[in-house]
Amino acid sequence: MTPAIRLLIIGEHPAVREALATRFRSLPQFVVTGVIPRPTAGALDDWSPAADVVLLSVANRNDLELDQALALTRQLAARGAAVIVLAPIAGELEQRLYREAGAFRCLQQNVNTPELIEVIGQAHVEQASGLREAIQRIAQQGRM
Repeated sequence: MTPAIRLLIIGEHPAVREALATRFRSLPQFVVTGVIPRPTAGALDDWSPAADVVLLSVANRNDLELDQALALTRQLAARGAAVIVLAPIAGELEQRLYREAGAFRCLQQNVNTPELIEVIGQAHVEQASGLREAIQRIAQQGRM
């Protein structure tokens, strides 16, 4: 049996956070490790539940919010999580900026979509593969 995918859900809108949490708690292949409002990038320093995949719900109503969301995406990706950004509307520029910040994918915000479940699975596989490769590199460096 494969282990459940651990999800951290971050978003400023309580209704969106709770809808995502309810949806994924109802599926046996997922474990929701946390549901929190969107913090600033530095606010996660003291708060880090184990998560394989982070669902980051954003509004991007202005440049400042976009910059903050990009900084948070960078921080989450640097911690080894696969970040999936959920946005009401994400044009090509926003999608490119999120990918450059380390996001696995930027999708239109939709709670009940098979595509989201599929993308989370893909992100988890890629994240796990990246961790295995990093462990192998460290092990090889130790042998030199």
